[in-house]
Amino acid sequence: MCIRDRYNLASLKSTVNTESPIITANISDSGTYAIVTRSDSYASVVSVYDKYDKPIYEWYSAEDAVNNIAISPNGKKIAVSLFNASSGVYTSKVCVFGFDSASPEYTETCGDAPVYNLDATHNAGFSVVLKNGVRFINWSNYKKTDYENPYAAAMFRAGSGGSVAVFNRASDRTDNRVAVFNSKGKLKSEFEFKGIIGDIEISGGHIYCISDTSVLLLSEDGAVLRKAECGFGAKRLSVIGSNQVAVITDNQIYQIKLEQEEEK
Repeated sequence: MCIRDRYNLASLKSTVNTESPIITANISDSGTYAIVTRSDSYASVVSVYDKYDKPIYEWYSAEDAVNNIAISPNGKKIAVSLFNASSGVYTSKVCVFGFDSASPEYTETCGDAPVYNLDATHNAGFSVVLKNGVRFINWSNYKKTDYENPYAAAMFRAGSGGSVAVFNRASDRTDNRVAVFNSKGKLKSEFEFKGIIGDIEISGGHIYCISDTSVLLLSEDGAVLRKAECGFGAKRLSVIGSNQVAVITDNQIYQIKLEQEEEK
């Protein structure tokens, strides 16, 4: 038996027990949530619940494995990424479902590599993170916007006003290309970044990132505006205020204020 807990910012809201192993799960701003499980009879089973834990939809995938799921912010649709392999060749696709049919409203093929991630943070649509790019698909008309990069996708984060993706050279993690998108998936800017990126966030039109033992505040064009030392062991960051971040390590969380860079 597998257990999935659901929390808000104050407390535990509910617990869902499943007989089969959980592959992945997702929750929307509306409180609607979905759980993907394995099955003896199917490759994957998708179960959707409303905010009161009432089952509202179930979908069974006979052959393709579901590796990501995203729910529209209003809780009325889901997007799933699926993959299969035959003779050593991957095939992948993304399907969107309403809750009134077992047939997808929309299907998009995604090449010969599994989809890395689905993100439905913004109301207009959802982002599909691919091996060498990001595809944004509108929830209503399924119009898509593609961004491609010769480097491999390493990181994707959505935040206030947009999203940011990091692509790096497989043989050199210090050779990065950073792409910044608005909330509708349109490319706003891209720049090179030399150095290891441990984590990255976008907030208020600025980029915050961990690089080695520093936290940097970058413009959308990659210029360093502010900087602070964070020491070794920093794994994640979260923007908590103007020029302030919370840094997360394996055993602690602490606050850092970024100071303005002096002109050289």
